[in-house]
Amino acid sequence: MRSALAVGIALVMAAGAHAESPQVMMYGEGLHDLASDALLLDDGGIVVVGETVVALEPEVVRHTLLLKLDAEGHLLWSRTYGGDRSSRGHGVLACDGGGFMVSGAIQSEDAADFDVYLLRVDSDGNELWSRTFGTSFDEVGGRLVECGGAGYWIVGNSVDPNDVVADSSAAGYAGFVGRSNIYVVHTDLQGRELWSHRMESNANTIAFGSAPADDSIIILGGILHYPANDNDILLTKFNIDGDVVWSRTWTAESALGYSIISTTDGGCLISGLRSPAGGSVLTTSDALLIKVDRNGNEAWLTVYGEPDRMETADTVTETADGCFVTCGWQTPDLYTSGDDILLAAFDRSGALLWEDLLPSAAHNLHVRIFQCSGGSHVIVGSARQPGQPFRIQRIKIDPHDEHAN
Repeated sequence: MRSALAVGIALVMAAGAHAESPQVMMYGEGLHDLASDALLLDDGGIVVVGETVVALEPEVVRHTLLLKLDAEGHLLWSRTYGGDRSSRGHGVLACDGGGFMVSGAIQSEDAADFDVYLLRVDSDGNELWSRTFGTSFDEVGGRLVECGGAGYWIVGNSVDPNDVVADSSAAGYAGFVGRSNIYVVHTDLQGRELWSHRMESNANTIAFGSAPADDSIIILGGILHYPANDNDILLTKFNIDGDVVWSRTWTAESALGYSIISTTDGGCLISGLRSPAGGSVLTTSDALLIKVDRNGNEAWLTVYGEPDRMETADTVTETADGCFVTCGWQTPDLYTSGDDILLAAFDRSGALLWEDLLPSAAHNLHVRIFQCSGGSHVIVGSARQPGQPFRIQRIKIDPHDEHAN
């Protein structure tokens, strides 16, 4: 393990309707530094997992990156993992007794493929142990879900690199050119595999998120039909033995779900985007929310945005009073280098409460939004100014009267 120094920079971003400018802090010193997931701690601090790019030629080399920030956004420590092999982090959870569990992907020892990567670290980020899981395909571990004290689920993707179905730069394809199937690993508390399951399908399916549901797991996926803009949302519930409890799809128009959270009423909420059938996902889409009950039935669906702009809902959180706040971006099209940060709040029935647009010259990638004590919100992700590398980004937005929930 080696330590990477992350640099925090306080910036001022122009505010939309907010009374005060948001506080923006950036971290990282690699060729690029990107966040994939974040965890809000009880003391208001945040743990961020992602990757730092250490080489671009002759091939891209990444290291799994873990940062811990205090409640004010100051860097407490930064760690990298994976040794000389290329790796990346995708999910993080707090462990009973202290420390964290990290999931991701790591290059196999013979460099033939990638495997799911699972790390256990202590409260200071020191590695305690690591495990790998996979097949002869490329496996990438995504979000982590704890299964009621009985271990962990790692939800990711298994990709056949020889079955080329997409362009690596195609929107929504997670950089995978090969056909992907959703891949789930269930481990005990020590990271030992109990079972794994590749959801075999002739379709190209990609896992985008997961959420706990009692002693089960709900997996958010997408069925993608490159080059046509005809994507479907796939939602599947597995029990602790790996059996499918139910599965639902949304096929109207073209839609993708980018994140999913469990809600206090026992259901879950999907955030993402939807674009008209036959339209271009590069130029036309609106932000999308789908609320489902504990049986996967749609409770409500909300689409919001302007007709001449592209909007997304990248991530969502449930507030203390049972409402929802989303964070995404708005841009004229995906050919534009910068985008504005779009915030919106909805009540329990999906009715819009308010919207904010925070002007930004950067390209923003949001992975989490949290509500903190006092009603403020913290957005975690990555951002890139034109001509500059990606850096991990933390934005804190203080509450104000017209947005008080």
